[in-house]
Amino acid sequence: MIRSVTISPEAAADLIAARRWLLQPGAGQVARRRLRNIRGSIRALRQAPCLWAIGDHPDIREIPVEGYRVLYMVEPDTGSNETAGDVIVLRLFGPWQERSGYIHRMSVRR
Repeated sequence: MIRSVTISPEAAADLIAARRWLLQPGAGQVARRRLRNIRGSIRALRQAPCLWAIGDHPDIREIPVEGYRVLYMVEPDTGSNETAGDVIVLRLFGPWQERSGYIHRMSVRR
């Protein structure tokens, strides 16, 4: 089953910032590969949204990729790739980036 993947406005801004950082002049092929891998991991959620474990916060799964963390939710999250619902990418956090304030705001929003 292939499902939809929605990128939240915050995650879209995070992806733009990561792209800007990784593709700055002189960054090289390793940085380009990192960006491709991040994007590929997000695309792969269409086929296997339950592959990655729920992280530190209820209902929020995390993909570790190239030093970044993709935080996302599956609605409904049945725990099975065959029956799970659509994906909402919430944020993309870079290495050493603080995440605690965002998680609090997100739980209030739900």
